[in-house]
Amino acid sequence: MNTSSKPDDVDLAILLTAANRVLTDRLLDAMREAGLATRPRWGFVIRALHGEPLPLAEVAARLGVTKQAAQQTVDDMEAAGFVTREPDPTDGRRKLLVLTAEGRRVRSTALDAGARLEAELRSAVGDRAVDDLRHVLLTMVEQHGDLDDVLDGRSRALW
Repeated sequence: MNTSSKPDDVDLAILLTAANRVLTDRLLDAMREAGLATRPRWGFVIRALHGEPLPLAEVAARLGVTKQAAQQTVDDMEAAGFVTREPDPTDGRRKLLVLTAEGRRVRSTALDAGARLEAELRSAVGDRAVDDLRHVLLTMVEQHGDLDDVLDGRSRALW
């Protein structure tokens, strides 16, 4: 560590960004180890779709991106075999995005990697510190108005 600053002096924004980078690197490593060629933003789509098939417009809304941005990402994911488009049984004019088995495997791999990271943190700093970290992060998310998304297992994308 740079000895000119103390851990308590580190800019919180830099710390949160660096922690996000650690998480992203760990997730990408887990994907590579599982033989899954993914991109970070695809995880946001997979999380949005894990509960149910959705139309593109709803995926875009849940991710807080334009329909065009979501379309490009979904096209790439479909080409890679992680999502398919299927007819909506309630509206023949509309298609629903559906996770494939490989798309579900990405989610499972990511959840396992996240659980391993949390277990490592619990081992390093203890359960109470990790529980406190979770509480602080949930409070921050709640104050920003995104708690319902997080509780539903999704987050808006960083596009």
